[in-house]
Amino acid sequence: MKVLIAEDDKNARILLECMLADWGYDVVVACDGNEAWELITTPDSPSLLIIDWMMPGIDGVELCRRICQVDDNVPRFIILLTAIGNKKATAWGLEAGADDYITKPFDHNELRARVGVGKRVIKLQSALANNVKRLELEITNRKRAEEERLKLEAQIQQAQKFESLNVMAGSIAHNFNNLLTGVLGNLDLALSRLPTGSPVSKSIRAADKVAKRAAELSTLMLTYVGQRKVNMQTINMVEMAEEMTAMLEMAVSKNVVLKFNLSPEPVFFKGDPVQIRQVIMNLVTNAAEAIGDADGTITLTTDTIFCDHACFQQLFPDDDLPDGKYVCFEVSDTGCGMDEETLAKVFDPFFTTKFTGRGLGMAAVLGIQRAHRGAVSLNSQPGKGTTVRVLFPALDAP
Repeated sequence: MKVLIAEDDKNARILLECMLADWGYDVVVACDGNEAWELITTPDSPSLLIIDWMMPGIDGVELCRRICQVDDNVPRFIILLTAIGNKKATAWGLEAGADDYITKPFDHNELRARVGVGKRVIKLQSALANNVKRLELEITNRKRAEEERLKLEAQIQQAQKFESLNVMAGSIAHNFNNLLTGVLGNLDLALSRLPTGSPVSKSIRAADKVAKRAAELSTLMLTYVGQRKVNMQTINMVEMAEEMTAMLEMAVSKNVVLKFNLSPEPVFFKGDPVQIRQVIMNLVTNAAEAIGDADGTITLTTDTIFCDHACFQQLFPDDDLPDGKYVCFEVSDTGCGMDEETLAKVFDPFFTTKFTGRGLGMAAVLGIQRAHRGAVSLNSQPGKGTTVRVLFPALDAP
């Protein structure tokens, strides 16, 4: 253990140094208060301090006060050397921060005993500090483990929800398609057998139109569960976004400004052009509806990014995608944004904040991403807009 002796009297200083060295302590000495303060504020600060009350520069009492204000978490024990033996002076020194005192001339055995007490106190303080650190670390680890557990439970619940929705949506869509096939076939047959100009034909054509709209809805359901047939082709996302400019501008109101931040280099991936156009249109339409009648901006960005495991943990769905380069298409708006409750439901089929009958837009986007082995990220805050990023496995060359 390192001990500091701060004593301006040379004879007393040498005597103390010799005694403490004989007792097995690592001793450093200071001739006045200023030198002692410099040694105390070094990184390798002594733990046990024997300080003379009366010294040039900073006296012992003031040194005690300063030491008590040092916030370095170093356990210390201060013994104040004093020639003043009255109780008032003793109380003054202890109030200043000294842990013990000894009067001059001191007894050899008494000094050794008081230094021994200081050594034991420092060891207890060190042990206590280590236990506190260990407990803090244990609490931190438990909190982290609890956070990970809750996060894992949320992921499992999300996966179970999607799985249940997949089974339900797929079953409904397939059965619905079977029924619609019969309906549309019989309607066509009825139309073919009606005489030209029959007043009934108008009603049959109306029914045929409704049935075809129902078939489109069924197709969207199959897209959500990733069961719709995919016609994979090499796509340049930059080129596709440019080709859709006129169509996208028609899909938004005049109060909305479309900005394009497209990569100067082509970005290629394998995908179904029809489905990818649907993704782009859905995202831009949602962004325009989030802005509403207010003035706003929608920014479309294309890029190639590298994604690893940490990146995929923040994406939908969490399907254990491989690390690597992904084509990123991002739609950012200055609209109303969404709260956490809405964000948690945004990919549910038929969930919508708009009028009844909507709600498959983002569900279809997620289904298309699944079919393309891609992912979606969504960031939004109320009043601060929304940013949606869709990722597709990138190709180095077409």
